[in-house]
Amino acid sequence: MSKLTAPKNEFGIDIAKIWAMFSVLSLHMFLYSNYYNFAEKSFEAVCHAAIRMLFYQCVPLFLVITGYLKRNAEFSLKHYYKLIPVLISYVACALIVIAYKIFYLHESFSILIWAQSIWSFNQPTYAWYLNAYISLYLIIPFINAAYKSLETHTQKRVAVIVVVFVTMFATTINKIPIKGEIIRSLGIGPTFFQKMWPVAYYVLGMYIGDVKLKIKKWFGAILLFVLLAGEAVTAIMTTPNNFNNGLNFTNEDCVNVPVVMLIFLLLYDIKCKNIPIRRIAAKASSVSLNFLLISAVGDNYFYNKNINPCLTYSDLPKRYLKIIPLHFLLALIVSIIAGYIVMPINSLIMMIFNKLCGNAKVNEKNNFMMKQTVNGAEN
Repeated sequence: MSKLTAPKNEFGIDIAKIWAMFSVLSLHMFLYSNYYNFAEKSFEAVCHAAIRMLFYQCVPLFLVITGYLKRNAEFSLKHYYKLIPVLISYVACALIVIAYKIFYLHESFSILIWAQSIWSFNQPTYAWYLNAYISLYLIIPFINAAYKSLETHTQKRVAVIVVVFVTMFATTINKIPIKGEIIRSLGIGPTFFQKMWPVAYYVLGMYIGDVKLKIKKWFGAILLFVLLAGEAVTAIMTTPNNFNNGLNFTNEDCVNVPVVMLIFLLLYDIKCKNIPIRRIAAKASSVSLNFLLISAVGDNYFYNKNINPCLTYSDLPKRYLKIIPLHFLLALIVSIIAGYIVMPINSLIMMIFNKLCGNAKVNEKNNFMMKQTVNGAEN
């Protein structure tokens, strides 16, 4: 019997990915359970708002993890062709979702419409994240090169602050309402780069990995609790009739940067010596993209079956325990199966591109040596 070998993955990063996957399902339960129409202002309301904000960090956490893992990526063909397996997995997941819609929901569209929904990243519903990820992935080598050109930790720290400021600060400040005037918001800028907020989270993850930032777990947990409580109280107290009309904080808000930063710092350096546990965590985290995409099926299935809306805060925990554990397990199993289905295709494509890159490197080396020879002869 062969001995189990430990995966190369960092266990803490795997745990952070799994937490983000779990948070995706948890956040969507709030969305599909009538939570945003609750108008009650109470201690229970604040507690649920804080829990929601904890789960809301799922997408920012994925982006911070990307920055941490890709911080050393350089401009090369190899960097870009690694997107191909991602796209293949995306198409596989999209086809699974389409099959569910055709055979279970009895939706009927032409092949062209289904295909268009895939290449425009509208299938499944959560493919918007992949759209953002690919756009970010294409510019990662240049972000990294710019970051590495900075010579001191002070310059790098200021760079992170500036990127957060130009992409997210205006979003947060301009949410503050001004009542009784023609002016409805402060209108503070610069606002032009607000849609580039994923870059801010990426740079944050890159910075943490670069400087090996650490925090005492007990202090980080307390600070996280305080920040979440502050966001929850602000959202509830500024809500005139329902949650969406209050001063609530989204992925684009700079106040979420320290929140997701604390979550990442609490998780990313966790160690584990148990090899079976590490292998399970590595396998689960490796299908995080599939999980995010395929979770759209479970969201539709579970919340269509539970069509009665939650009416009070006490209804939310009951629905949570009824749906989320099973949803997580099923989505994970289907995601792993999808991963195995596309594995031969991915392996073949990666082998072809590895050979192409190898030949490209040999040709580049030969061209360099030829130029050196020519230059030597000329001299």
